[in-house]
Amino acid sequence: MDKLYSICGSGQKDRKTKKAFAVVFLLISFIIVLFLTAFGTWTSSINEAKKHTLQIALSAEAVFSKAYILKLKGVESDLQLPEYKEIKNHLVRLANANENVRFAYIYIKRDNKIYFLADSEPEGSKDYSPPGQEYTEASQYAFLPFETGQATVEGPYTDRWGTWISAFIPIKDDATGQVTSVLGIDHPADSWYYHAVENTVKTGALVCCLFIVSIALYFTARGKNQLKYEKQRL
Repeated sequence: MDKLYSICGSGQKDRKTKKAFAVVFLLISFIIVLFLTAFGTWTSSINEAKKHTLQIALSAEAVFSKAYILKLKGVESDLQLPEYKEIKNHLVRLANANENVRFAYIYIKRDNKIYFLADSEPEGSKDYSPPGQEYTEASQYAFLPFETGQATVEGPYTDRWGTWISAFIPIKDDATGQVTSVLGIDHPADSWYYHAVENTVKTGALVCCLFIVSIALYFTARGKNQLKYEKQRL
């Protein structure tokens, strides 16, 4: 009889060990799947957001007259030029037409410094940048189009106006192919990341639900098997 009790006790201990191992295995699997799924969703959402931002910026750049931009020198007297007023109006319309765009502007590089030609802010705004104002907080991203000649989406970076994800589109001279100025479009970083965060959270919630359902099914099946075993043993 003692031997029988010993065998039964040993069997129960083995089942508990297997049960604990199964739970640990499921938890580790869940964490790995959750991480990989969330990372993949975040990466694809960010890439999609960059693509969309770049498409908007490229479409906007096509509207501007390069001849008008070449007329601007980045000095206060530009305010009197009809070309400046036309470019200014385009920038204002660009910012107003896209709810996620906070600033739109065109700038040049002179003596390795960044100067504004025009921006989308009304002249009475505290955030208005007049022609010729130096952008003293310009990040390395603002210089990239002059060096690479390529459109890019960069950030987040912070200046006196806030934290931004920005599209930088080089504007080239048709005759020489050189970058004469750059169109910049600023998106607030928090709203720009919103959809990526939303998609990642939804995906994570779905994985959690699937895990809970899997656990429930596993323990239901295990309970049935345990009940069947006990009946057979009796």
